[in-house]
Amino acid sequence: MKYDKQKGARIKSYGFTDITIYDHGANYWYYPHLHNWVDDSAHPEVIGKDCASFEPCRSLKAAIRKVNKANVPKGTVFILMSRYAGYNIEIIKR
Repeated sequence: MKYDKQKGARIKSYGFTDITIYDHGANYWYYPHLHNWVDDSAHPEVIGKDCASFEPCRSLKAAIRKVNKANVPKGTVFILMSRYAGYNIEIIKR
């Protein structure tokens, strides 16, 4: 994980809105009815069915769980977006 702020000034348990994939080459979209990220090029049958570029997420702990459960390749970079400017967290799928 990479934080935008130094130790002592980080937000971990509140103030987040959603989590999104940062890799520009990735073609993954979040499908709420499937509760997972799907690669549109590998699964053309789901294209255009209520998809989003982000998944709602409220805390760092929840974001880590969602990244671990996501159906994406290892090394994919997610950004946990904060309501406050400069408090985003970068999470890399292991």
